[in-house]
Amino acid sequence: MSFLVGGGGDINTERVELVVDDAVARKATGKYTETMERVTWDVSDLRGKTARIRLVDEAGGGWGHINFDDLQVEVAPPAPATLRPEKDAYGAGEAIVVVVANAPGNSGDWITLVPADTPPTQYREWKYLLSQRDTKITFAGVPAGTYEACLYYNHPAGGYNVRARCTVTVR
Repeated sequence: MSFLVGGGGDINTERVELVVDDAVARKATGKYTETMERVTWDVSDLRGKTARIRLVDEAGGGWGHINFDDLQVEVAPPAPATLRPEKDAYGAGEAIVVVVANAPGNSGDWITLVPADTPPTQYREWKYLLSQRDTKITFAGVPAGTYEACLYYNHPAGGYNVRARCTVTVR
C-alpha cells in the first residue's frame, strides 16, 4: 500500500497510522514541508486481517498538521481453493480423508465424494465445511474405483458450480 504524506514531521504528534486489531502496525509522518512524498508499506504480513488508516493530529503551531492524499491499496485475489486426498490411494471400504485448503469460509460451502465423471448437479455423501477455510473431511469407505471430491461454494446461492476437485483412487 502507498500514500502521499506531508506537513509536520513529529511522529509523536502528527502521523499516519495503520491500525490492525486495535494496535498500530505502521506509522509515517511528514518532513516539515507541504510537498507530499510517497510512502510505501509492505503489508503482506497482514494478509487476511482487517486494517484501517488513522490520521493523528495532536500538535499546534506552524507545523502542527498532517497532509494525506492518494491512498493506493493493491488487493491481490485470494489463493484458489484446493482439494487433495490425504493418501495416494485407499483400500475398498476404507474411510477417505480429503484435505481442503483456501475455501472461502462461507457457512454454506460443501464437499461431496462421487464416482468420476458424475455431473456437477449430482452428489452422494456430502458435508458442510462449517465456515472453515482449511480442514480435513472424512467420507465413509466406498468400493474400488476412481472418484472425485468436489467443492461447492455457499449453498444454495452458489449453485452447482464445482469450484475445486481432486481425484481419489480406491483399490
